[in-house]
Parts: sequence; structure tokens; C-alpha cells
Amino acid sequence: SDLTKMTGRGPAHSSLPNTMDFLIANNTTMRLDADGVTCLRGLLSPGAGASSFRAGPSAGGTTQGEYAVGVGYNAGATSQGSFSVAMGSSAGKTTQGTYSVAIGFNTGQATQGGNCVAVGREAGKTTQGTNSTSVGYRAGYNGQLSNATAIGTQAGYTDQSAKGVAVGYQCGYSDQGDDATAIGSGSGKETQGNAAIAIGKSCGNTGQMNNTIAIGNAAGSEGQQGQGIAIGLFAGQISQGQNSISIGNRAGQTDQAENGIIINSKGTARNNAAPGHIIIQSTTGFLQWNGTDSWTHSGTLGFSVSEEFRASLQPLAGPEMFSEDEEGELTATYGGVLKLLVETLNTQQDQIDTLTNQLEG
Repeated sequence: SDLTKMTGRGPAHSSLPNTMDFLIANNTTMRLDADGVTCLRGLLSPGAGASSFRAGPSAGGTTQGEYAVGVGYNAGATSQGSFSVAMGSSAGKTTQGTYSVAIGFNTGQATQGGNCVAVGREAGKTTQGTNSTSVGYRAGYNGQLSNATAIGTQAGYTDQSAKGVAVGYQCGYSDQGDDATAIGSGSGKETQGNAAIAIGKSCGNTGQMNNTIAIGNAAGSEGQQGQGIAIGLFAGQISQGQNSISIGNRAGQTDQAENGIIINSKGTARNNAAPGHIIIQSTTGFLQWNGTDSWTHSGTLGFSVSEEFRASLQPLAGPEMFSEDEEGELTATYGGVLKLLVETLNTQQDQIDTLTNQLEG
């Protein structure tokens, strides 16, 4: 190790020194004493920052900041910021920001911002924004903006926008928008809009627009339009319209029109291409608004009524209010309940109008 100097200090009557200092090449001084071996000047190369540490060819080679650490070939090689840590071949190689951490091969290699964390092979490799976090193979690989988080293999891989969150394999893989959230394998994978939320495998996978919500396996998977909400397995899976809502297994699975509502508990696909539609589907029946002027229905509401109750309501609701099975049991129908509701509201409004006229008179 190119021993160039050895000095000894100890009591005058001792034949051997208590302490020996060794000056080694590259301005490194080691001390051997009763407590063991101590590095006094610490594996430094010329130009290192005050109280900094570097080990490895070209580590911290040019303009290394104070209290910085560079370990590995080319780690923190050029303009490593103060208080930063770069460990691994070419980690934090060029312009690593202050207080940042880069651990792994090519991690935070070029222009890692201040207060960043990048851990894993080529995580945050190029232009990682300030206060961002990338953990995993090529997480936040290129163009991760400030305050973003990418955790998982290739999560937030390229152009993850500010304050975006991507957790899982290839989540938010490409062009994830500001404040967007993608959690689950392949969720929000390509062009996830601003403030969009995708939680579950392949949710909001492609073209999820701004302010949308997709929760469940493949919910809102392709082309979910702005302000759409899809919750459930395959809910709003393909081309869900703007401002539409689909809740339940395969609710609005394909081409749900804009401004519509579908709630489905039947488990089979339920779709509607009419804007403004409303559908409530179960295994016992459905209730549907066509989006313009009429309701359709099938099945019953599933609760029984007495003959006396039927007689009291029938003048308002009409004979379609109830259905009767083979055993003579009466059950309320969707259409009858709706008609009763409308008639009740109309009666209430008439009463309000009468009272208003009396007060004004």
C-alpha cells in the first residue's frame, strides 16, 4: 500500500511505541494503537470536501461537498452536494443535490435533486426532482419531477409529474400526471391524468383522464374520461364516458355513455350508450332511466305487504304498485314505488303552493 512514513510515540522507557501512525498513498493516514486501527484522514483523494469520505476510483473526484460520502467507481464523481450519500458504481455520478441519497448501480446518476432518495439499480437515474423518492429497479428512471414517489420495478419509469405516486410493478410507467395516484401492478401505466386515482391491477391502465377514480381489477382500464368513477371488477373497463359512475362487477364494462350511473350486483356486464342513463341491476330485477323521459323496470322490491296496506296506497299508486304470486303474497314493484313517490311529491308541492298563495294573499 505504498508505505511512505511510520512514526512512533510512547513512554521514554518503552522499547516499543504505544501508537503508530501510517501515512499511505493518496493522503490517507491510519493509526494503530491499543484500540485497534483508526482512519485519521480517511481514504481521501485531492479536492475532497471538508469532513467528507470517498472510496473507489474517481469517487467524489471533483467538487465534492462537505460531509458527503462517495463509495464505488465514479460515485459522486462530479459536483456531489454537501451531506449527500452515493454508494455503488456511478451512483450520484453527476450533480447530486444536497442531502440526497443514491444507493445502487447508476442510481441517481445524473442531476439528482436535493433531498432525494434513489435506491435500486438505475433508480432515479436521470433528472430526479427535488424531494422525490424512487425505490426499485429503474423506478423513477427518467424525468421524475419534484415531490414524486415511485416504488417498485419501473414504477414512474419516465416523466412522472410532480407529487405523483406510483406503487407497484410498472405503475405510472409513462407520463403520470400531477398529484396522480397509481397503486397495483400496471395501474395508471400510460398517460394517467392529473389528480387521477387508480387502485388495483391494471386500473386506469391506459389513457385515464383528469380527476377520475378507478378501483378494482381492470376498473377504468382503457380510456376512462374525465371525472369518471369506476369501482369493482371490470367496472367502466373500456371507454367510460365523462362524469359517469359505475359501481359493481362489470358495471358499465364497455362504452358507458357520459353522465350515466350504473349500479350492478348481478355479476354480468351491464352497459348503456344513452347519455344521462340510470341503471340499478340485481339478480331479482332492474330499474332503468332512459336518459330522457321514461323509466323501465322488472322484478320486485322483495318485501311483502298486507291487504290493508295495499288498499290504503292503491288510490295513489294504482294497481301496478303491487304484484301477487301464486300463493297470493303481495310484493311491492319498482314502478309502483316510483309512481307513489312522484304522486307524493306532487301532492306535497300542491300543498306548498296553496299555503304560499294564502300567505301572499
